[in-house]
Amino acid sequence: MKRTRAIVKVLFLLSAFQVGTVLAQTPSLTQKRPKQFVPPPAYLLKKPDFRQAHWGMSKDEVKQSETVELRTADRSETTLETLVGTGSVAGMPCIIFYEFAEDQLVSASYVIAGKTAAGLKRHTSDNSYLEDYETLKGILREKYGTPLNDETTWRNPLYRDSPARYGLAVSLGHLQESVAWLTPTTRLGAVISGDNYDIGIVVLYQSLGLSDLAEKARKAKVASQF
Repeated sequence: MKRTRAIVKVLFLLSAFQVGTVLAQTPSLTQKRPKQFVPPPAYLLKKPDFRQAHWGMSKDEVKQSETVELRTADRSETTLETLVGTGSVAGMPCIIFYEFAEDQLVSASYVIAGKTAAGLKRHTSDNSYLEDYETLKGILREKYGTPLNDETTWRNPLYRDSPARYGLAVSLGHLQESVAWLTPTTRLGAVISGDNYDIGIVVLYQSLGLSDLAEKARKAKVASQF
């Protein structure tokens, strides 16, 4: 999208130069004015905030930016209007979520489930999910630098002294690991957690500039349930 818009801008500038030359050489046309150029939204001139999307984009704009098919999620199951699709991140199958408030993109996430659609585990060893988490954390660290925080939380210390069972501990809800970063526009992080012998990893991105709008929409959804 950015490349297409850049090409269009260059073509416009070339066209404007040519029109200006013609007007200067043709007195009878000097009263005519070329159409005014309308620049693209400022966010399109910046790096994307999530995949190829920018905070503030509408649902239609996000759909146009995506390479995967997005559908509207059931509103009864979400606190914000949500588009969802399936894809992969770092070679891992995932579900991609885009959340909106007043038709503006305010947050997005990858959810890497521990089980396939058929209900089978993706890994035979629970510790492999921790390896997936470490892979994602390493990619994020390389891109965003030293994290704001990197936490390991033991809710039940039963397997704390048994590293070979850390994956099992996650699947039981005993252990959770999380990491977070802060950029000028985004709060982001990753977490691995589990329950009832199931494990999931979430990589979440949230707009800082639209956080108040998102919170307002969430509160309105909760209030509507009463």
